[in-house]
Amino acid sequence: MWPAVALAGYFCSALSKIIDKGLLARTIPDPRVYTVWTGVLSSFIILLAPFGFHLLPLKIIGWALLSGVAFGISLYCFYNALQRFEVSRVVPLFVGIAPFITIALSAEVLGERVDGWNFWVFTLLIIGGVLLAWEGRGQVFFSALLGGLTLAAAFALSVHFVSARIVFDATPSFINGLIWTRFGLILFALSLMLFPGVRSALKNAKRPARRGIAIFGLNKLIGATGLFLINLALANISVSLVHALGSFEYLFAFLLAAILSHLLPQYKAEDFSRGAIFTKLSGVAALGMASYLLFIA
Repeated sequence: MWPAVALAGYFCSALSKIIDKGLLARTIPDPRVYTVWTGVLSSFIILLAPFGFHLLPLKIIGWALLSGVAFGISLYCFYNALQRFEVSRVVPLFVGIAPFITIALSAEVLGERVDGWNFWVFTLLIIGGVLLAWEGRGQVFFSALLGGLTLAAAFALSVHFVSARIVFDATPSFINGLIWTRFGLILFALSLMLFPGVRSALKNAKRPARRGIAIFGLNKLIGATGLFLINLALANISVSLVHALGSFEYLFAFLLAAILSHLLPQYKAEDFSRGAIFTKLSGVAALGMASYLLFIA
């Protein structure tokens, strides 16, 4: 059940990222502005307070704030990497290293182990994710800045997953843990506004049309739903598994992009050449084998 919940969350996340591409290109072009607004809008999580919000021990509050701040740092570094480098270089690198960092942190902090069938499931999930994320276009050389931003984004996301699990294990109320972790994201967004460059970017950002604002709001709702479901799965099953299942997000994104490209010929978010299709199908096969081992075998 819980892996399926995680997959539903990653589908929402994929849909949100498809919309993100349009927003970052047309409505909110500065990733810093986008990250700040994403964090600030997380304040609406307080609407869930009547369903189980209460104080936690200071140590657990610290883990919760760390989880939210780490998620914000991951967003900020990832968006900056996408702004500076081609998607075909950033995303496969991120998908390839992030799950391994999570596995290492989970083993060290939570005592989780990946062995037996689980090892092959994780391996196939990671391979499938890299193949689906790989675009095969543009320059392939590596740079220190690319590696630094991507590694920082991957490490921060892993810290977010592991620390969030600590919070969920410490409180019987999932809603309470979720609210406290979002406080950390809000704190990070507000801290960004301390930098003059970020304040200037916010001040000078072109005000989007009402339609753009509506799409942005709807997109944040979709993304919030995805995060809610992913965190719900995170509270109940292996942190490493939840992170590795994120490979399906790239399958969902590819399928959604294919549908949009068919319905809207002007929308070209994916490469549909023969080589790209072969690579994507190889990724689908890897995820299919992983799914068989996870859900059936």
